[in-house]
Amino acid sequence: MTDKATKETGELFERVFDSVIAPLVLGGTLHPGKPIGARAALSLCEWTAAPTNSDLVSRVQLVRVRRARALTSIGHMDPPDGTDVALGAVLHDIVQSTHPGFVSVFRKNTPNKLLGLAESALARIPAPATVGAALSRHTVFAHAFAVERKDVVVRWWTGSATFLGEDPSPRLLAWPEVRRVHQQVTERGFETLPETASVDKEIFLRTLRTFVSKTPLTDWATCGRTFPAFQFTAENLGLIGSRIGKTLVLRALAKRPPQEIDAPLGRAMRGLVEQKAWQALSQVTDLLAERALLRAEVEAGVRNPMPLDETDKDAVFARCTGALVAKKWLAEHSTFRPSELRAILSVLDAEVRSPAAAEVHQLFGQP
Repeated sequence: MTDKATKETGELFERVFDSVIAPLVLGGTLHPGKPIGARAALSLCEWTAAPTNSDLVSRVQLVRVRRARALTSIGHMDPPDGTDVALGAVLHDIVQSTHPGFVSVFRKNTPNKLLGLAESALARIPAPATVGAALSRHTVFAHAFAVERKDVVVRWWTGSATFLGEDPSPRLLAWPEVRRVHQQVTERGFETLPETASVDKEIFLRTLRTFVSKTPLTDWATCGRTFPAFQFTAENLGLIGSRIGKTLVLRALAKRPPQEIDAPLGRAMRGLVEQKAWQALSQVTDLLAERALLRAEVEAGVRNPMPLDETDKDAVFARCTGALVAKKWLAEHSTFRPSELRAILSVLDAEVRSPAAAEVHQLFGQP
């Protein structure tokens, strides 16, 4: 890099850390600014210096370590590196592509071009190479899908003004009773942002899917989201290919109520069946079996466990698959005492023998 390029990259690194990374981790307001673009975002991957705001770094690190310790024992975590900040820069542009300010007769396609640049950057940003790196990246982007925009319409006795993702001017809110000031606030979740912009929703969805593939533990931990719907990918399947990775995923899934997790996993499994991706399906069924065993161990000690809700076919598909494979494991090898084993099998049998499990039996060739 030239001295000028180094200076510009350093300034961009600080800007993205302060306005995107820190608010994502700590909670707070993101302050999107001028679009960054692919070339500038990728230049951040080469940046090795830590952010200069030591107080902000300390607060970010405290939250990240606490978030990591909720999933595993860890004593230290390095600050976000250049690649993490580059991903933050791409997320910045994805969000900024939905800003209504881009809607213009003369630049209708600007939002989609910005998403195209984001996609080209994502294609060159690698997924985490290790489970530890996946955990580290998750502590940065765990709440990425919680981003929302607050739109405010201010009305007063002589007019009105709309503020999209911006705070109204204090001047407009002065003398509220005299000037009959009224505020109407609308909070728009991530999935609704394209509705007020000229961005193509399919391109937006595709870009978001690529983004979340770069942080696979976040993908698993937020699989109950509605947008973009959870799908199995090489990246999130790769994470459960190791014992420690699978353990992290199981712990992340356990943080959410089962009813939020079962249905999206079942829907994603149907995609694997349609593709005849049997190896991937085997990985997933092993994960579901471990999840079923963990749940059965808990429910075996409960007097009145919650019955299986058979109205959601996708949730039943995931639950019954896990129970069926778990029963097979127990038949081949079990370290439980006889009384424990009977209680666990009773819980699993209730799911395997349910009328809604017929589809699972047909798929796996069980009677």
